[in-house]
Amino acid sequence: MEEVQTETKQPSLIRHATKVGGILGAASIVLLFLVYMISFPLIATIKFAFLLFLLGMGIVVWGGIDHRKQIGGYMPYGQAYVFSFVTFITAGILSTIFNMVLYNVIDPGLPEKISEVMISNTEEILHRFNAPDSRIDETLDEMRNGVSKQFSPGGLLLGYVKGLIWWAIISLIAALFIRKDKPVEKTT
Repeated sequence: MEEVQTETKQPSLIRHATKVGGILGAASIVLLFLVYMISFPLIATIKFAFLLFLLGMGIVVWGGIDHRKQIGGYMPYGQAYVFSFVTFITAGILSTIFNMVLYNVIDPGLPEKISEVMISNTEEILHRFNAPDSRIDETLDEMRNGVSKQFSPGGLLLGYVKGLIWWAIISLIAALFIRKDKPVEKTT
């Protein structure tokens, strides 16, 4: 008679990261859409970007710790990093697709409005730091020529690719909170 071995199947790291990335992407989309409906100029603020950053880190760390618990309570740093990065990549794909729809289908005039707010905010900051008028004019001209392009489908895809670098860096930080090494048994 054959002996049947039963293996405890570990949940897939990539599958779990993709699922958490879907949650993060959906949460980011809902937040962006709510801010758009309430007061679109907030989209162009540092506060909103920081809120998205905190939301992202919180969901990634929560999801990573949840996965760590599912696989026995321990996860080395490398796996925690991969989990974080895959989660951010997945959320980024969803957010980029939504942004393409928002800026090019739902409200094609929104990129111009956000660009105006960004230029105005930048001008205010430069005046506050007593930048020379020639430098302010130069900076604002550069922004006028390039800001609205970032909302085009090509600009959004380029932003996603640039985001990969950012996500790679913040995944290093998130992995610090997720990882938990197995204790080393001492032999005497």
